[in-house]
Amino acid sequence: MLAFLCFYQMKFAFNFDKVQLRRNRFNQLQEIVKNRIDEKTLNPMFEESGIRVNAVQYQIGRYVVFVVWMFFLLILQMKDGTAIQNQLLYVIILFLISAPKTHIFNRKTPFKMAIDFLTENHRYKKNLEIYRAISQLKNLAVIKQNKPPGSGFILDQLRKFTKIMRPIFNRMIAMWSMGMREEACEYFKKAVGTKEGEELANILYKLEVLNPIELKGQMILFQEIVKRERETQKMRRNQAKAYLIYAVVSIASFAALLNFLTVAFFIDMLEGMKTIN
Repeated sequence: MLAFLCFYQMKFAFNFDKVQLRRNRFNQLQEIVKNRIDEKTLNPMFEESGIRVNAVQYQIGRYVVFVVWMFFLLILQMKDGTAIQNQLLYVIILFLISAPKTHIFNRKTPFKMAIDFLTENHRYKKNLEIYRAISQLKNLAVIKQNKPPGSGFILDQLRKFTKIMRPIFNRMIAMWSMGMREEACEYFKKAVGTKEGEELANILYKLEVLNPIELKGQMILFQEIVKRERETQKMRRNQAKAYLIYAVVSIASFAALLNFLTVAFFIDMLEGMKTIN
């Protein structure tokens, strides 16, 4: 019995040391990645684009996908003798263009183009929810004209009609309920990051002093402003899509050209070796 307990204790200690070693290695990997990327620049970019990972998580995931993909290609070659030169070339190209760099030779990288497109799309979705919130606020002003509701009730009703912006509304309502109304509106402006969000925050700040008729008038005027801004954003989104398509076409053309040069080089090299022989 004593021998069994000693063996179990030794096994537990070994496993614990092994877990600690794995944790230390993971922490070391995180530190290495942190030292090679600019978190202060990349993290706000990821947050504004709606991507729910930080720069370190993105970089680690990128390396993991690359290693697993390479390992899979090597297994295919060893198992079936499949030629993997082309696939290997595409993997390397994708790995390089997915690097978290914003500019190369003063030009936007494909990574930056993709982030810009996602950021514009995320802002567009937030503005759609703001537009719905405005319509709901106008309806509340009409329905509750004889008995105006409190600002807390209005904010809670607006929150129910949001999805992407719900965490922003949740934090704003928490600050509002603590009497930090000015701070709550400033937080809302920064968190949304759009002109429409800033205008809505200014109106929400005046909820306590606006009567239903004035609130309705503010909402009608704001809807006209948002409508014109949505048309401008639509043009920007179409332009961003055009840039993204151009980037994809450029990458595909570059890959095809690189593949052609690689094949031509190997053919010339093989011909030269035959001549030597």
